[in-house]
Amino acid sequence: MTVHGHIPERVPLIASRGVVATDHFLASQAGLAAMQAGGTAMDGALAAAAVMTVVQPQMSTLGGDAFVLAFSARTGTLEAINASGAAPRAATAARYRELGGIPMRGPLAVAVPGVVAGWAEAHSRHGRLSWPRLFDAAIDYAEGGFPASVRFHRIASGLAGVLAPFAASAAQFLPGGSAPEVGATVRQPNVAATLRTVAEGGRDGFYTGPLARRIATAFREAGGLLDEDDLRMAAAEVLAPVTCTYRGYTVAEQPPVSQGFIVLAALNILEGFDLAAMSETERVHVMAEALKLAFEDRFAHAGDPRQVAMPTEWLCSKERAAELRALLRDGKVRDFSPPANFPVPGDTTYIAAMDAEGNAAGLIQSVFAAFGSGFVAGETGVLFNNRLTGFTLEPGHPNELAPGKRTVHTLNSYMVLQDGRPLIVGGTPGADRQVQTNTQMISAMLDFGADPAEAQDRPRWSISRGRTLELEPRFGPDVEAGLVAKGWQVEHLERWAPRAGRAQIIRRDPRTGALAAASDLRGEGQPAGW
Repeated sequence: MTVHGHIPERVPLIASRGVVATDHFLASQAGLAAMQAGGTAMDGALAAAAVMTVVQPQMSTLGGDAFVLAFSARTGTLEAINASGAAPRAATAARYRELGGIPMRGPLAVAVPGVVAGWAEAHSRHGRLSWPRLFDAAIDYAEGGFPASVRFHRIASGLAGVLAPFAASAAQFLPGGSAPEVGATVRQPNVAATLRTVAEGGRDGFYTGPLARRIATAFREAGGLLDEDDLRMAAAEVLAPVTCTYRGYTVAEQPPVSQGFIVLAALNILEGFDLAAMSETERVHVMAEALKLAFEDRFAHAGDPRQVAMPTEWLCSKERAAELRALLRDGKVRDFSPPANFPVPGDTTYIAAMDAEGNAAGLIQSVFAAFGSGFVAGETGVLFNNRLTGFTLEPGHPNELAPGKRTVHTLNSYMVLQDGRPLIVGGTPGADRQVQTNTQMISAMLDFGADPAEAQDRPRWSISRGRTLELEPRFGPDVEAGLVAKGWQVEHLERWAPRAGRAQIIRRDPRTGALAAASDLRGEGQPAGW
């Protein structure tokens, strides 16, 4: 008898000396090679990150942003690096109101890119290999080429209309007028040249000098706002993570401008419920309602802490959670009225790495929407983000666009610590679905003892506006019927929905020190370890 739809039991990769988990096997291999050459977990993450800008340019490039969580075994400290770029100095709300809004694509959608600044800060604080060594594999794949994956072909084909209006973008991603076929060799010589410049010149090689002038010229000629002064002022910020306790563990997230605090706020609410004892219907309902409340606090209060007062400590407090938890006791489905563009369309690259010394790194980088702005800056090969679309033009709102201001960011990832050491490193793409997937992964592992593969393989859900709940059909008809009876309006995701997240997770065994890693079946990645 043939059983359709069954997936054999999947187990995580188990390694003892180091592991890297990414959404592309070439990136995982490059990260592993960096650690095998004597590098730290951060060196592995950075080498993998550089490769990802080549083999998944639809998700992340040198023209995007990055956030990092880094644990140092030497000092026993965890820190967060925020490398999200600000709005150009000429990007005023009044200017964009006159334009009729912030465009989704094109050079006017671009914020200052922070990736290179973030990489440089992370390497200087947590790396061991030489900076140029981190770029060897990325330069090789950009120059010599890599085989187009199924996902790369599908996204480039589907978004050809976004790329085609810009000559440099079309030449780079639509050779001959169409996306490369699956398995075709994709070469990006302009990207290789820019990566060499960054490898040789470090942060300044990207943000100042000839390369910066070429970028600024391309923007000026295309009617964009980004200029040399904007690039010169790019900087990464080193901060303390925001944390909460959950079931006796410490959960750490990126601080604002990241919206990662939503995960902590939701966990604080959920800690008051015995999720493991609930039916699956009731558990999904309570978790989804908790996330609604956490999102509503984000929409009301979140902005760039450098320019607006933001009550982060209160938002992540047990006291606030108790107030919100009381709203869930009636068991009802609440109407959810987020901004018009919720959930924000976006895609991202997340990388996790741990080594035998106890160092851990979680690095997430993105151009926001798939292929970002769609704009490649001339012969630099750099595809730029469309992160300005994360702002609102509502006067007086904490997240209102302003020159030099950073938008509230969907990028976030987490670490779970036990006795002051990293137990779990994890994250996912998915824009506004990131915090929802991360909450589900953390609960699966801490409430139910799931290993990384088991956590990823569970069916997934996400909230949308009104009373809509997006549901993978693997939950089964009884769960769906129970949710509908409660008042949810169910919309079906694909059976294994990439937009519900493509999580990467590494978990350390506190008894043996072994590292268990898994890459989500919804993506195309796999971990590498030794």
